[in-house]
Amino acid sequence: MNNLYIVRFICICTICLYLTAYGNSQVIENDSLYTITIDSITYTATRIYDQHTVGLDRDDFLAMPGAFEDPSRLLLKFPGISTPNDQANAFIYHGMPSHFYQWQWNGAETVNPNHLANAGTITDISSINSGGVNALSGEIISRFDFRGTPHPRVRNAIAGVADLQTKSDQNYVKIGLIGLETGYLNQGEKWSLGGNFRYSFTGLLGDLGVDFGGEKIGFQDGYIEARYEDPRHSFLLAGLQGESYNRFTKPEDPTIIKEYQDITYEGDIHLLQAQYHKLIGTPFSLSATWSRRSDTRESVGSIGIDNVEYNLGTAFNSSLGKLSLGQEGSFLAWNWKLNQVYDYGTSKDKDQRSRWRLGFSIDRKFRIGTYTDIDLTLNQDYYTDMSAWAITPQLQVKSRINPHLQVGIQSGLNAQALPVVIFQQSLVRAWNNSAFLKINRGTLRVETEVFYHDIYDLVTLSGFGVGGLNVMNDIGAPLGGQLAINTDGSSYGTTLFIDKKVSDHIYLSSNASLFRASYNAAGEDILSQYNFGYTYNAQVGYKKEKKHSTFRVDLAYHQRGGTRTFPLSDTFPVYTQYDFSAGPTLVLPVYYRLDMKVLYQKGRSTWTLDIQNITNRLNAAYNYRELGIGETIQDQLGLLPVLSWKYGW
Repeated sequence: MNNLYIVRFICICTICLYLTAYGNSQVIENDSLYTITIDSITYTATRIYDQHTVGLDRDDFLAMPGAFEDPSRLLLKFPGISTPNDQANAFIYHGMPSHFYQWQWNGAETVNPNHLANAGTITDISSINSGGVNALSGEIISRFDFRGTPHPRVRNAIAGVADLQTKSDQNYVKIGLIGLETGYLNQGEKWSLGGNFRYSFTGLLGDLGVDFGGEKIGFQDGYIEARYEDPRHSFLLAGLQGESYNRFTKPEDPTIIKEYQDITYEGDIHLLQAQYHKLIGTPFSLSATWSRRSDTRESVGSIGIDNVEYNLGTAFNSSLGKLSLGQEGSFLAWNWKLNQVYDYGTSKDKDQRSRWRLGFSIDRKFRIGTYTDIDLTLNQDYYTDMSAWAITPQLQVKSRINPHLQVGIQSGLNAQALPVVIFQQSLVRAWNNSAFLKINRGTLRVETEVFYHDIYDLVTLSGFGVGGLNVMNDIGAPLGGQLAINTDGSSYGTTLFIDKKVSDHIYLSSNASLFRASYNAAGEDILSQYNFGYTYNAQVGYKKEKKHSTFRVDLAYHQRGGTRTFPLSDTFPVYTQYDFSAGPTLVLPVYYRLDMKVLYQKGRSTWTLDIQNITNRLNAAYNYRELGIGETIQDQLGLLPVLSWKYGW
């Protein structure tokens, strides 16, 4: 633990102890994400953004444009968040890469819960935290919460956590261009049994013999849950199994590098969870969650250039799993949590690695006088493979200035261990800070924030092909490379969020962020790969409801600065190999797109048309080497319409 870390820890703990001892303190209840109230200030919204926290319910991600009912794709509609490639559902928070956040399922940490984890990646091998489509259907996700740092409920993550909360609550059939889907619910007085099954539309067409240029892409998943609840207790037992694949067969007359190869990618994912909650008296809960995924990719082929034969064959495989155990309760007005997470995995070298993360936290909320609320949290985690402690206090202060104005500060330490298949010698750590101001005047809500993430103990990969790649950039799949502590970094900036209900039928929303994300390399300040500089969003929606029908149209515009990318190495004439040593020095063009969604519901039927990128803007994804061209740019998705029909009962 370095001296700077000790100083920051002492500073936050001193503030916490002072506030805890402050006179006339009283315990208050947790704020709801739906209604946040301090005296006469009340914010209510179906789609909520509050202090870099996004909370979406099912109506949001089934109705908002450009998501294809995948809630993580909606995050780029909010301040400071964008995507590196719209072919996948990865998101970038304040310029920090996607491996700096963690996935949760009903509050428990899990592996990456996405199908087709190779989608949108430069290497076409699996990513750590994203994929083409979430394995948990939007029809069974009751709520999605992204908690960006600083936040008292963020553990083992530098940027934040994305929590998928599931519940089956209806019978339905659904037909659309994403897939064929059916849901089942058997509801009793105290118990219920439900689930759903999906089969991808492209997979069905492939089964019927439709050829997509030699490529077959598909996925399927099945989810089941059993619930019991009475006035005293509740139980949940849930599980999911999913599979995905992408197979490419080389044509007889190849013209580009990919067409000289036969490529097979396959992935599978398994989730299993049991939870118990005591509902009366002193609250208490128990949970156990097991998650596992495996990804394999193999390419076979060769190409001859200038009488030299180049072997294009590669093989990649990885298997990652987590067992998350949790207990929660309260004692003398303090809330406490115990968390034990067992991570294990194998990669190319076939050697399994593992770690236990043993965690304990306590928190308490206080009211100071009439106008100020204090939230204190102390998290402690021990990582067995590194013999490292992470003591991460969190502080939040919110104060009402007048009936329409609220101000506050948040500060906290965070630490994160990257996947076990990477040889990590120490935790990545960060001191995250923000200050915010919120105005609420009836139908108008304004929030502005400044933030500063001081990231240290950053590491750099030193394995073959990735030497010099700092983890403030996209490290892609866990390659088993060595990591060395050598630097620090930061991300800082400001955001503005405005939400206006114009009438009973029309709403307007707009937000913007300015930020700078960088890291230190040999004494030089290097702008990181996702230092977009700014993000901007504008949304407008119209909704008309009658007794038995609903019609709504939503438009959403997103713009950000260009991705920074690395120069290509000249070592191989047919391979795309990057020179990471100089940092990402090339800047791609500005990214922007306009999305639209139309929804019409009458009785039990719902029709939706979701169109991503209606202007057919070909945004740049990354640079790579192509046969006969040399260095060129890979485009992202153009116009993509998705039509679906659902019947529920």
